[in-house]
Amino acid sequence: MISVHPKISNTFLCAILLTFGLLQLKVAFFEQSNFSGPKKSSRLWHQQINSAYLTQAANNAYLYQGNSRKALQILQKALTVDPLHIPAWIALSELKFHQGNKTEALAILQHIDSLMREVGRWRWQKTMLAYQLGEAEMVARDLSYIIDKLPGQRSKALDFAFSLWSDSETLLQKIGIQNRLHLFYYSLNPKRLDIAIAYWSEVRENPELEYRHKLRFIELLRRQGEVTLARSLWQQEVDGEHLLHNGNFGDNPLQTAFGWRIGKPSGTTWELQTPTENERSAFHLHFTGSENVNYYHLNQHIALIAGRSYTLQGEARCENLTTDQRPYIEIIGVKAKKPREKSLMFSASQSWQPFTLNFSLPPNCEQVYIRLRRNKSFYINNQIAGDLWLSNLIITPNEFADD
Repeated sequence: MISVHPKISNTFLCAILLTFGLLQLKVAFFEQSNFSGPKKSSRLWHQQINSAYLTQAANNAYLYQGNSRKALQILQKALTVDPLHIPAWIALSELKFHQGNKTEALAILQHIDSLMREVGRWRWQKTMLAYQLGEAEMVARDLSYIIDKLPGQRSKALDFAFSLWSDSETLLQKIGIQNRLHLFYYSLNPKRLDIAIAYWSEVRENPELEYRHKLRFIELLRRQGEVTLARSLWQQEVDGEHLLHNGNFGDNPLQTAFGWRIGKPSGTTWELQTPTENERSAFHLHFTGSENVNYYHLNQHIALIAGRSYTLQGEARCENLTTDQRPYIEIIGVKAKKPREKSLMFSASQSWQPFTLNFSLPPNCEQVYIRLRRNKSFYINNQIAGDLWLSNLIITPNEFADD
């Protein structure tokens, strides 16, 4: 079999060479036009008095031809046409630096800085130039400006800032308190969670702090084992009344933190039943009868107190559930061998019936998750059909034995 990879590589190389060839031809044509005297009405003449085009031609002359002398001449022409054209000044400073004349490059950078106090355009290019020239204070000032005022460039500015300064105090000093919320958002990452924790007390009352970011912060704390802090923030910001959140399914699932997470495996559909005069709010799961479903897709993580015992209560209703394996409720400790408790399987058909499940947390466990479970069946008729409703789930702590 003939491999296609060499053909692809040759085609790619030909495309690159063709691109460089056309670019070289364009530059050569532009240079030749200096001697041919184009008419003032021609497009070429307008290009020759256009600072942006001249700056591009200078960069091409230096980058692709290695001709710094020609590049300098074109840049001088561009700045004669427009002394305020920032890209030409930036290109000139870079050229001087690459020629080994850092003093002139710095002087030009300071001039650029004076022209761009409140100019957002070209700010990133200026920041990179300042970094090349070792102007740390200017870099910090420019990054602060970009993060605060240029949303389109904020992400890469934050990337760069966090690569330069790694601790929360220095970042805040360099980037500014006006950007604290952006620094917090960027820190919502497992590798930077300590910085987010440091900023939390100052951003929590910020009216611009979005609810989804609060939930993300709590979820990160939960995942990283900061369960006590995660529980405290959850109680303060989301739900301080219930150990098990949204037990009647009256609200949409949060899909994160200590809220319900609901998936949709093949062979099932689900809905949240709206309360009516005759029906309570509930989670309604329908098995279509098309799959031998391994179901674990309704679950919630719950932060509790290690060493305590609790009781889960709820109500379930079923209609025409099939197969020998029907749904049940399960409680499992996170990163712990216990608890691991489960209820009996629900009946194939039953009106609203209460169920209770007692469980205890060992001393090393602060977090459990509750889930609705259905195991796969190994019978011939194993494709489950039917409906199940859950509602009024609640977890309550049990009294200590010596109370």
